[in-house]
Amino acid sequence: MNFSEIKGHENIKRAIEIAILGKHKLALKVVNGHGATMLAEASEHIAKQSMNSAFFITEFPEGEPITKIQSSAFDIVIEMTPITPEIFLSNRKSESSENVIYRITDAQNYPIVDSLISADSVTLLKSAMKRLQLSPKQGSNIINVARTIARLDKDKEIKAHHIAEAINYQNFRND
Repeated sequence: MNFSEIKGHENIKRAIEIAILGKHKLALKVVNGHGATMLAEASEHIAKQSMNSAFFITEFPEGEPITKIQSSAFDIVIEMTPITPEIFLSNRKSESSENVIYRITDAQNYPIVDSLISADSVTLLKSAMKRLQLSPKQGSNIINVARTIARLDKDKEIKAHHIAEAINYQNFRND
């Protein structure tokens, strides 16, 4: 299975790419019949080809909530949305798995951004932690995912947009 054969779900494909590079644990809230199995198969292929066997997806069935306690075991939590008829019937092809494998392999050779965090990133993270009442563990998780995003972007510094994207991959449910 190739990412190019899967219609839509670009946000999930990006999250999978980040998870594979950073060896992050990913939780996927699935919608039955909308490509979860194909995404899992393509992801396994990408992980093997990019020499990262530590990657795995845990799927949560449609209608089953991901609680705050469950989500704390994952670095990235993302929810699948149903594919619209317009997306399903479009001729637009998604990026190929080969391109994703190349980008991951290339980023693996890029130095890990260790402690360079821009001032804007610190401000954004502090604000998010206060507003969302995040624990230090959740803040650390956001930084780790943002660090991986920075590697994919070949940035030597974690920037505010890396933090913002990493925040979007979190689950902040209170139950």
